[in-house]
Amino acid sequence: MLETINDYEIEEWIRSGLPLGSTPTLKQLTWRQHVQYAVGHIINDYYSKSPEVREQTSVQLLVERRWPKKQDGFLNGLHYWKAYDRVAEQLTNIFDISDHSAYPVALYEQWNTHVKELNIDLTIIFQAIWDSEEKAGQFTIQKFMVDEDIEVIKAFVFMANVFWHSVYGESPGSIEIYTLMSGRKYSFARENLCYRESLDYVYLLSKRAPHARTCKA
Repeated sequence: MLETINDYEIEEWIRSGLPLGSTPTLKQLTWRQHVQYAVGHIINDYYSKSPEVREQTSVQLLVERRWPKKQDGFLNGLHYWKAYDRVAEQLTNIFDISDHSAYPVALYEQWNTHVKELNIDLTIIFQAIWDSEEKAGQFTIQKFMVDEDIEVIKAFVFMANVFWHSVYGESPGSIEIYTLMSGRKYSFARENLCYRESLDYVYLLSKRAPHARTCKA
């Protein structure tokens, strides 16, 4: 029997604030979930364009195209438009300083691997992965989160590190996490990514998290 861990389910469970082993009840999607879905598509829309087209692309138009058409889950109309303005501002800033000549090696893709040490299957949605021009094979994983949640950030870093070791036998070159509503960026360099600590964390998830699904091998 194998345990299957999906990163997006783990993140929602952590955000729910429920104790280990508790299962969140089904409910209507939150405003954050609606916006996160839009952000994923905006990232994909922008970086899938050729470098020369990116420089001429209006981020505001991309946001307008993908933004939730209804205000379901938002506190009110003011909250809806404040979130819109903040996300548009932050993505514009991020894209402005990005390398317009580079292509990501992976873009908004769901990857999965079998972690032998834990005998689990681990699935992660990678929003953007970049290869280093200076050191080939030194990959940078980028994640764009709507709100800032330290526990969710920690979980993603640990899961991504375990995933990378399972596939490539080493940690990624770095992991960058942007929290759009707060305007912060978290960076984790390879030398600061401890594999044993990450493995222990994911092991705990596989035993305690309600979304660690058991399936036949």
